[in-house]
Amino acid sequence: MRRGYVNIGSDEAPVLIHYRQQGQGPVLLMLHASPVSSHALLPFIRVLSPYVTVIAPDTPGYGYSDQLQGAGLKISDYAAALDQFCQGLGLVNAGVYGSATGAQIAIEFSKRFEQRVDYLILDNAADFNDEERKRITAGYFPDLAPDALAGHLIKIWAIARDLGVFFPWHERSKEARLPASMINADAVHTTAMGYLQAGKDYDRAYRAAFANERAAELLPVKVPVTIIRWEGSILKPYTDRFDKVPWADNVCMAYCGPTLAERIDTLTETVKKYIKNSRSVAAAKAIGHAGQYTMRRFIDLDSDQVHTCQAGMSNQHGLLLLHNLTESCRALAEILSSLSDHFHVIAPDLPGHGASEIEANDLQAVVLILAQLIRKTQISDVAVLAVGDSAAVAVALGLQYPDLIARLYLLNPVDYTKQHEGQDGWVAPLFPLDFTVADDGSHLLKTWYMLRDSQLFWPWYEHNPSHALGGQPELDADDLTARLVDYWQLQPGVKKLSEIIRNYPLQSVMNELVPPLSLLTIKDSPRGGPSRINFAGHGFIELSQQPDQWAQELMQDEPFSEIMQACL
Repeated sequence: MRRGYVNIGSDEAPVLIHYRQQGQGPVLLMLHASPVSSHALLPFIRVLSPYVTVIAPDTPGYGYSDQLQGAGLKISDYAAALDQFCQGLGLVNAGVYGSATGAQIAIEFSKRFEQRVDYLILDNAADFNDEERKRITAGYFPDLAPDALAGHLIKIWAIARDLGVFFPWHERSKEARLPASMINADAVHTTAMGYLQAGKDYDRAYRAAFANERAAELLPVKVPVTIIRWEGSILKPYTDRFDKVPWADNVCMAYCGPTLAERIDTLTETVKKYIKNSRSVAAAKAIGHAGQYTMRRFIDLDSDQVHTCQAGMSNQHGLLLLHNLTESCRALAEILSSLSDHFHVIAPDLPGHGASEIEANDLQAVVLILAQLIRKTQISDVAVLAVGDSAAVAVALGLQYPDLIARLYLLNPVDYTKQHEGQDGWVAPLFPLDFTVADDGSHLLKTWYMLRDSQLFWPWYEHNPSHALGGQPELDADDLTARLVDYWQLQPGVKKLSEIIRNYPLQSVMNELVPPLSLLTIKDSPRGGPSRINFAGHGFIELSQQPDQWAQELMQDEPFSEIMQACL
């Protein structure tokens, strides 16, 4: 599986569309339902990849794709975006599969850009009349903006749960009850994470799809069409209406049972039928990256990919920015932007974090991947700024690859192997990394308060005055929600990595470093107190709360100043 971005905006105002690609042979575009992303299509992608080159973009505004600009977006706007995406990849022809929202985008794309489409496969499509559409959409899209009291988590879990029991989910009546209703906690969690990642504008493509959901929209399509009639679809009563539509000869039905396996088998046989006459060829040009202009890129390494956020000019001195454990490079966006005037900043999602779906479950493996990343990006004399628990990663990198590293900066580091009088409880406060999904969604609330309390107490689980943190806590609801999404995207191997970092003798190992090192803290930051106690006797450079001032403040550090002068 390879991943990348295509920019359908401009260099000055990029709109990045994230996609997954796997397989060989003719191209099949796969468009997902709302509010999830192409990640939900992975079972289909893996089965189809022996027959076709599957390219599955995240719909704009979902998953890792940027939102389209403008209000009142229509399904035609998403079809036009898909055409720009295809142009960016050099795709001339492709088969198109779409489920739910993806089906409506696929229909409009086939009408507007018929010359691009070899065939069309529709899944979870429906036929609503205007009265039904008005009634359904009236309550289908509540406000799910992040709430400081975590109310959005409760609402999202309730919606994701009832999507499998009622249609529409908000009409909890006997008539709305689904005949094959079931609750699968893992499936509910996946849908809930889709809502959380899409954010407060989760409804934009969703609404546009409902407005288009009528059989009449499909009648003008001239390319070969198969409508999968899946017994397990929540839309089945509305899909069954297709039997009364006077379809042209290019439209046929494929009926299958209620299980996912039956649906996958039907899709596979349909694709195999169509590719015999497909005009598209193997997508030799399809795989790629967004280019030099973007802040987000996937970097190909020896055997996998690392997701990065980047900024700054390539001729500037390199700065490797490492996020805290359980987070992603998203958390460093403001710091990355502020330092990009002076550095070419590369902030990777550490292996097992964010979009870097690499199973690196030990420190040595992570360090090796970062060294490959540095060499791949061809930056030399790299300064490393590590936040929180990634300090151990930075120090291990400096020890093993001193030829690559010019300088190390550790922001609010903690050595969990050090004991301090009266502070026994806070020597092992790393998050427990329990990924058990609860039927009632309580695992999301547990994570929310764990993240929230980490700004109030050290460790986060010691809720008493002696462990209260001073300074200004960061309790913004949007940021806490993003951190919660980061947490639930972690790969299982991060559990082992966290244990290794907990037992890493940071202070004693620091003395063996060849590259010079400085400790940093942020003025009035809650996490600065534990770091100062833990590293008592070490000098700290105190940074302001505004990252746009950091470059100037770090210039007061002599080694940093020498680096800066070298790249001017």
